[in-house]
Amino acid sequence: MLNLKIIPNVNNNSDFYIFFCEKNFLFNSKKLSFIDINLKEINSILLKNKNEDYVVFNYHNSRPRKIIFINQKDTKNEFENQNTGGKVISEIKSAKEINVIFSNENKSLENYYFNFFLGCFLKKYSFTKYKTIFKKNENTKEKINFTITSSNKNFFIKIKNDIENIINGVFLTRDLVSEPPNYLNPEKFVIEIKKLSKLGLKVDVFD
Repeated sequence: MLNLKIIPNVNNNSDFYIFFCEKNFLFNSKKLSFIDINLKEINSILLKNKNEDYVVFNYHNSRPRKIIFINQKDTKNEFENQNTGGKVISEIKSAKEINVIFSNENKSLENYYFNFFLGCFLKKYSFTKYKTIFKKNENTKEKINFTITSSNKNFFIKIKNDIENIINGVFLTRDLVSEPPNYLNPEKFVIEIKKLSKLGLKVDVFD
C-alpha cells in the first residue's frame, strides 16, 4: 500500500510529477531541464497563482503528461499540509507511479514533507470489504508508488517509516469503525486490537 523509494537521479520518462517549489513558487529551473516545456510560460502561470497551495500543469511530450507544482508556504498547520497532500493526490488518481522532485531540499521542512505525504496516503483509504464488486471478500487499500529524487535517502526513509506506523494504526481504526456490530463482537474486537502490537504498541486485555 505504501511504496516510497528514493533514487539519486530523476526519472525523465514519467507521466506524473510532483515538484516542490520554494515559497511563492520560486524554483531552480535546472531541476526541470529534463522536461521539454516553456519555462517562461510556467513562471507566468505560477506568478498569477502565487497564493495557491499548488498548480496543475498539463503538457504533451510524445504523450500527455502532468506536473503539479507545490507552493511550500510558511505554515506550521499540520492539518492544512495534510489537506494539501490529499488534494494533490486526488489530481492524479490514475497514476501508477508519481515522481517527486525538489527545487531545493530543506531538512528543516521535515515536518512539512511528513504531513504532505501523510495526507496523500490517508486520502487513499477506502473500506471495500463487503462490496460484492470485488472478487475477494477483503478490505482493499489503493497502493501509491512514490519515487523521490534525492541524495538524502535516510532523511526520507525516516519520514516513510513514521508515516507507515501512523497509517497502519489509523486504517485499522477506520476498519473497526466501519465493521457492522453483528460482526465485531468483543472477542473479535480483541483479536483486531492485538494487531496493534505489531506496530510496537503494548496491548493489555482485561477480562
